[in-house]
Amino acid sequence: MTSVIRKYKFFYVKPLFKIFAKFEFTNIVCTSLDKSFDDFEYCYLKSVNRSYKYLSIKVKLFKTPITKLKVHAVLFKRYNGYRPFMFNVTLDACRFLNNTKRNPLASYFMVFLKPYSNVYHTCPFDVSRS
Repeated sequence: MTSVIRKYKFFYVKPLFKIFAKFEFTNIVCTSLDKSFDDFEYCYLKSVNRSYKYLSIKVKLFKTPITKLKVHAVLFKRYNGYRPFMFNVTLDACRFLNNTKRNPLASYFMVFLKPYSNVYHTCPFDVSRS
């Protein structure tokens, strides 16, 4: 029996162009699956002008600490009505907040949200301690 030793060389190729994409939020839907656990006080998308839209969410928590949190996000494309496009993701937010590099798509959006939000908690999250 002979053993074969292979050597691989890896090298980095610098991209010659950059890809840009534009998308805008048109709607947001916040749903509570258990009304005895939480309730959305408000959840809306405010359009200031054609360019700027602001997302505002406030949740009342009735039972703490929070140990499980899931976020479901879908991107829709307008083509004969709105149809799911590109991604349809369910994210375990507790695992993501413990290690934000775990999910590249969520990390991409977190970079934009972090300076303007107060989402700096990890699980278990207890309202009485914050």
